[in-house]
Amino acid sequence: MFQLTVLLVVVTVASAATIATRPTTTFRPTTTYYVPGCESQMSWPTQHGLGETWHEQFEGFCQDCVCLATGKQCEPCPPRECFRPMDILYGHGILAAGESAIIELSPDNCVLCHCQDYWAQCNDYPCDGIIA
Repeated sequence: MFQLTVLLVVVTVASAATIATRPTTTFRPTTTYYVPGCESQMSWPTQHGLGETWHEQFEGFCQDCVCLATGKQCEPCPPRECFRPMDILYGHGILAAGESAIIELSPDNCVLCHCQDYWAQCNDYPCDGIIA
């Protein structure tokens, strides 16, 4: 009986020692530094610092933005010159915002282009001697 009691005490002490020496995981929060700024999905880089200005444009959508402490503030872009479509305007040059022109691509092949914002809208137009 004495041996059984000694064995039981040894097993209990060994078990307690094992539990006490196991490494424990403690929560240690990582230190992250918050840098105030603004994010944009339509510009590169996508992160902008306070006071920084940038231009966002995507498929006809255009806005000029500034990063303020309260967040991103944007306004629609002012009308801008058109230099596209390049295959039509390369020989004519840039059209000013709001400008229209009849452009002769080849003899008897003219287009009427109207510049709205970056991209000119061009459609077939009869060549009648008025060449841009």
